[in-house]
Amino acid sequence: MLNLIPAILAGEYVLGAMRRLLAISCLGATVMLAGCGQQTDIAPQPSSPKVAGMSEFDYLACDGGPHLVLPKELSQQWKDASSYFAVLSPSSDYGRACAATATQKMALIPVGSGQAMVLANPPLSAWGHSPEGWVDIYYLEAWADTNTDVLLKRAIAATPTSVMTDTGKVMTLNESGLILLFAGDKPGHTAFGELPIPIEPGNYRILEGHYIGGTNEEIYVYRLQPKRT
Repeated sequence: MLNLIPAILAGEYVLGAMRRLLAISCLGATVMLAGCGQQTDIAPQPSSPKVAGMSEFDYLACDGGPHLVLPKELSQQWKDASSYFAVLSPSSDYGRACAATATQKMALIPVGSGQAMVLANPPLSAWGHSPEGWVDIYYLEAWADTNTDVLLKRAIAATPTSVMTDTGKVMTLNESGLILLFAGDKPGHTAFGELPIPIEPGNYRILEGHYIGGTNEEIYVYRLQPKRT
């Protein structure tokens, strides 16, 4: 019997180690499913065909958040959440995006030599144009039906530039183009797709509008207003 004790202890040690590894794996899965995370090694998915009520704007949906508005010029400098360590690390690009929006809907974070806009965890995001022709980023919080195109038009009409709040944040583009994507994805190889946003180089003041319609409609509008020098 005494000869079996080392084997029993060794078995308990291995079982304990396996339990610890399982706990770590479950923690990583929980983080990913909770919003700030995604599954890794997912093959890029083809763009879905546009459907009625969602054909006039480009929409982004993914399993969690945050969503990212990234200058195209910085696309090679953004690192995706390619591992559990990246998901859990506050120093990774993805971890910084999560931390920046822990207590606010929108934030700017440094990426390489520039900055990117982060949207906390929208169920759906989109982009379009303001009445002036400027780029709008839409954070869809709640909607009553599947005709989100009409909802966005109501939100745009209800948030003219004159009543919007200046967030005090400025995004600078040295080259043309933005990309809207899931913050855990890597530009050029995404699980949830990426939306190109045409925009000229320059400095853009970020304005915020908040639209609420009844009890089932809520949208935040982020307007990129060209900043005059």
